[in-house]
Amino acid sequence: MKKDNEKEIGKEIKLLFKSYHLDEKIAEVRIKELWETIMGKSIKNYTTGMHLYKGVLTVFIESAPLKQDLKFSKENIIARINEELGERMVKDIIIK
Repeated sequence: MKKDNEKEIGKEIKLLFKSYHLDEKIAEVRIKELWETIMGKSIKNYTTGMHLYKGVLTVFIESAPLKQDLKFSKENIIARINEELGERMVKDIIIK
């Protein structure tokens, strides 16, 4: 059974991460870990990097046709990422 102070510690840790701007870096690491689950193995294999800054996720893709396909699916990808994270960290995606 959880005690009330455990909830408070969790909130305080989130506030601490946010104050040092670590929440976005943690979200970036989680997105990288979940990328294959969210997008599938083939897309992960064409992904060369990603970076999250101020709610904008920049994803680097090797394949030009895949870049086009992903640009048309931006809203869906954002929704899937935020759903996996359990919070709205990604507001936009840039595919490069």
